[in-house]
Amino acid sequence: MPAVQVCAATDVPVNGVISREVGDELVAIYNINGTYYATEARCTHGMADLADGTLDGEEIECTFHFGKFHVPSGKATRHPGANSGDVTPVACSPDFSARLGKKSGYAACL
Repeated sequence: MPAVQVCAATDVPVNGVISREVGDELVAIYNINGTYYATEARCTHGMADLADGTLDGEEIECTFHFGKFHVPSGKATRHPGANSGDVTPVACSPDFSARLGKKSGYAACL
């Protein structure tokens, strides 16, 4: 899948998370100290939007059943969540637009 412009990088506050629809998927976009990540926005356990959760360092906590995920790896750090699987690299272009590029497996951001 080619890179897709999702939002302006400035739309994602430092140490914050937002969600956006990309095609038929809901994607969570994170800015952790200036490094951007994207994951499936729906919690693997209860389908809540992770962007509604609490970002603490590199972990996002779901508001539904309080599962936690390590954003850079996608791994569940507190149940009832299950590993999310994919973390998509996010590149910020010179005009500060955030672009997603599909990649299988876990990946760090550019």
